[in-house]
Amino acid sequence: MQQQYIRQILERFDMESSKAVLTPIAAGSRLTANESHASNADVKQYQAMVGSLMYAMLCTRPDLAYAIQQLWQFNANPSNAHFQAAKRVFRYLQGTQATGLVYSSKHNADITIQAYCDADYAADGNRKSISGCLFTLAGSPISYQAKKQTTVAQSTVESEYAAMAHAAKEMIWLQYLLRDLGMSKYAPTTLFCDNQGAISLANNPTHHAKTKHVDVQLHFIRDHIEKGTIKVEYCLTEDMLADIMTKGLARERHAKLMGMMGMGVCGGTTTTPSSFEDDYQTRQKDGQHSMESTSGSVELRSRHAVQPSDMDAR
Repeated sequence: MQQQYIRQILERFDMESSKAVLTPIAAGSRLTANESHASNADVKQYQAMVGSLMYAMLCTRPDLAYAIQQLWQFNANPSNAHFQAAKRVFRYLQGTQATGLVYSSKHNADITIQAYCDADYAADGNRKSISGCLFTLAGSPISYQAKKQTTVAQSTVESEYAAMAHAAKEMIWLQYLLRDLGMSKYAPTTLFCDNQGAISLANNPTHHAKTKHVDVQLHFIRDHIEKGTIKVEYCLTEDMLADIMTKGLARERHAKLMGMMGMGVCGGTTTTPSSFEDDYQTRQKDGQHSMESTSGSVELRSRHAVQPSDMDAR
């Protein structure tokens, strides 16, 4: 939990008295490039705001990943709309200061890492899709990513397939790491996806005309499926945790996914409690938990309890 840090950045940017909102970014909103020129002072202020938010996201706040992925793209030339979007994230933190990752000891000792991947097709202004993936252990995220895809996908299936290949790389890395640590029983083997077409494409070793344009590097997932190191299974869209990494959601959907992926109050109280907190606490009382469910070209990543947080620019 980063409650003290969040209070500090709210005070630093004069947002400590701001009115709280229930989502970090408005549902369906898209930020576009600024056609005018910002002053140097504005640029530095914006970069400081985004950098402060990014630190919180990398450590304990996966719910900020998509918003930060959108904001950072305009660090060189932010507009007033970008400033307002950044301030909205601070207003969201104002109401969720005590929120963090909650790892539960109630889970079985031999449970494996759960892996989810998703994509938002042609979501960016240049028609590139947004990939998202989320890995959970003991009921809460240990790794999460929100990333703009490097090429323009020609279909929803292709964008989901690209997200699947990206998540598979993280899965393989975690498998090797846990094997070296002598903890292979926790290694992820099943990747959940909510697109049947992408699953069929991954499981089909035959190359044909409709997929020959797909980048060769994406097809490596087929090799791992054939080797048995990875298997892909269907997950209902309503249970897809990685959805929160790919787009701005309505407050009800945002609240549901926050509870499902194991985020809750870690101590203290918030100025304006968010709806997902009450939902999460109710689920805890009823013995329910996130693991009971069926499951911009920069990468924003955090590997909690596995490796120090990092950010890879590509």
